[in-house]
Parts: sequence; structure tokens; C-alpha cells
Amino acid sequence: MDHNTFSDLVGAVYDGAVDASLWPETLGRICATFGFRKATIDLNRVPGMTNLFNFHYGIDAQQATTMVSHYDGMLEVWGGRAAAMVRAIDRPWIVSRIMTPEALRQTEYYRNWVGPMGLVDGAAIVLARDHSLLGSLRMATDARRGMIDDKLVEALAQLLPHCQRAARINGLLDASRRAACNFQAVIDSMSVPVVLVSADCSIVHANPCANAMLEQNAVLASRHGRLTSPVPGLQHAIDKTVCRVVQDETNIPGNGIGLSVRGTDGAARTLHLLPLAQSGVRAKLARDAVAAIFVSSGSVGQDLVRDILQSLYQLTHAELGVFDCILAGKTTRQITVELGIASSTVRTHVLRIFQKTATHCRADLVRLAHGLAPPVVQ
Repeated sequence: MDHNTFSDLVGAVYDGAVDASLWPETLGRICATFGFRKATIDLNRVPGMTNLFNFHYGIDAQQATTMVSHYDGMLEVWGGRAAAMVRAIDRPWIVSRIMTPEALRQTEYYRNWVGPMGLVDGAAIVLARDHSLLGSLRMATDARRGMIDDKLVEALAQLLPHCQRAARINGLLDASRRAACNFQAVIDSMSVPVVLVSADCSIVHANPCANAMLEQNAVLASRHGRLTSPVPGLQHAIDKTVCRVVQDETNIPGNGIGLSVRGTDGAARTLHLLPLAQSGVRAKLARDAVAAIFVSSGSVGQDLVRDILQSLYQLTHAELGVFDCILAGKTTRQITVELGIASSTVRTHVLRIFQKTATHCRADLVRLAHGLAPPVVQ
């Protein structure tokens, strides 16, 4: 898949973040791009499983009714409920890599839906699975496309964080969009802080909740009209992310379920970024804004600090190894022994880490990692 095709697909996913009614068209583009027979997407608020949206592509109304009537058995093809609730969601799930063909054919969901539809393999991108949201994007192939191979898995893995990010923002917007007639009215009515920023991180608009948050100066703040942060490393990370979003929204660093940070008040928050500039749908939402930053309470419940540091700052594997040693309080001599490298190499890695993270000493690195680590839940 060439970059332009992928970029268009990612753009369609983010368009779905602000207008859920566009999801059927986006599902169609996903099917056409990857050769899937059908696709389904749903997002639900928990507890209670209140459906926020549910869309299909590639099946008619009667087939959709049949599929929904057998939803209770769907988790069988993903290895059962217990396995589905603990399996990592940072990679696509593939039916043929979870179930043997023999075991799959024994499931009720296969007998009632998969088999009669002529489907041969399936993939799922889990959009959310936590205390507030539960949802997934599920796709299936028929005999024409055949089994899902490694190349397709890797292509879906590239799309996965964008789908997760869009779904999170869908969930945050849902409660407010029904009563509002435009995007600014939507975000102004939201109970979570939302800040719209320009390419240089100037604040284009902040909703009332965001203004209150900025005044608290615990996680984000405003200085001379620009978005800043007292959390070590966070302002630099936001600046870099916004800069990269303007250039290419397919290259947003970080995972798709948000960036968890600990504010100076000790509270955990998660930041979600929605690119706005590279789409006719989203560019019309707010003049001069290139990104919207949503701030939800609590952390994503995962220890993703190492992944965040790597994706935000493009640290190499070797640099991450040195970083880990620094966080453990080890000296240069101890690092050389543990990693089996020369002291000059350690110093070179440290200097590059300082440059990439805009820090100046090892204590800064410790504070940076601490600020990006959500508090431990007691």
C-alpha cells in the first residue's frame, strides 16, 4: 500500500471521529483497500453497554440482523470471553492465529454466521476495552482474499492506533454533539477540557473546562497565548507531535489510546490528539486550528512509558537501553558493564538522548519519565 493510499485511509478514519455517520464509507474504503468481504464497527459506553454507534459494510439489513442476533457467541471465535478480556490490544487479532480451523467450525457463531456467509478468516482491531468504553472494528475475508497473511497483519497494525484514537475521541464527543450545531458549540458543551491549537501551538480556542484546567497549571497551561505544560517533557512532546501532525497525520507518535501523564497535582490524566488540518471535513471545524487536544481524567491503565518515549522522541533500541539504566540510577561505569559497550558509546547515547528529549541532565530524564508515568492504582 503506497503512502498516499494509506494517508487517505487514515484521513477517513479521523473524519469518522468527528462525524460517526461517515464510518460506513470508511469501512467500505478499508474493505476495498485490504480485500475484506465485510466490516463492522461498534463502540459502547460501559457499564451498561450503551451503544454509541454500530455500522456495517458489505452486508444487507437481513444479514446484519442475523449477525447481531448471534453477538453473544461472537467471542468464541476470539478464544472465549476470558481470553478476549486480557489479550493485548496493541496488535490486530486474527481468527486463524487464535483458533484452529477444526475448533472454529465447532463454534456456534461459525455455524450460524461465519460459515453461511462464506467467510474464511477474520481480523479485529480493539478500539477500547476499559472502565468507560468497549468497542472494536471487525473485518472478514472470503475465499477470494483467503487467509490473512503477515503483510496484511502489518498493514492493519499501522492503521490500528489511528482507529483507536478516533474511537476514543468519538466516545468523548458523543455526549455533547447531539445538542450542538457546530464543532465549537460541541466542545464548549463538553465536560472534558478541549484545546484547539495552531501549527506553532498557539491556543486558537479553549472550552470552559480547558480554561479552568489552564488556570490550575497542573498539566497544561497558557503562556503568552501558547500551550505549555509544567509536566517535565510534556510541552516538548506536544510541540513535536503537533509539528509532525501538520506534516503528516499518519505519523502521530504514541499509542492509539492516549498519552497518560501525571500532573503536578499528582492526578492522572490522558491526552488525546485529533488532527484537523489535512481533511476537508475536519479543516472546516475550526479556523487556523491544526489539532484538537482532549484531556480526560484518569490514566489508560497501562505502563507504556517506554513505548511513549520511543515513539515521541524516536529513541533507538540502544538509546532506550541506556535510558532504562539511567532511570535505575546506574552510573556510566555500571552501564558499560551491564550493556557491554564502551564508556564513550554510553556518553554518545546520553548526549543524543538529551538532544532528542530537550533535556540537559540525568535528573531531567528521571523527571521526564516520572511525568509520563500514570500513578499506580492502589
